[in-house]
Amino acid sequence: MPSWRKNKKVNLPIYHPHDWYQLVRACSSKFTVVEIEPGYFMDFSALLKDPLVSRHKDVAGKPFKWHDVQWLPYIVQECGTVQFKTSLNREEPFPTLNFRRRGTHDINVRPLTDKPVPISVQKK
Repeated sequence: MPSWRKNKKVNLPIYHPHDWYQLVRACSSKFTVVEIEPGYFMDFSALLKDPLVSRHKDVAGKPFKWHDVQWLPYIVQECGTVQFKTSLNREEPFPTLNFRRRGTHDINVRPLTDKPVPISVQKK
């Protein structure tokens, strides 16, 4: 049963996101509700300022364009490298794209914020 239907039967007022969490939990045991804290959101844009750089050629020197990518496997490798394919052919090997700058740079992803995001007066 959708949560809005459950809400009509239960008549639970929704004033806060926590109320939605409780409503979804009450709908079914099939769902797992994970409450996200502000520290879970990471600042990946800071990586392109120092340890990483946007590249237009892969490791083999072939041109690379994001809009041509059709397959990005999730393979844990060296941090700062990505494998990709521009086709869905299983036999074709995965080229590698290296985003790391030359030299040694530590790659540390920091939380975007550790405080809740404030709500504007207009939104309230």
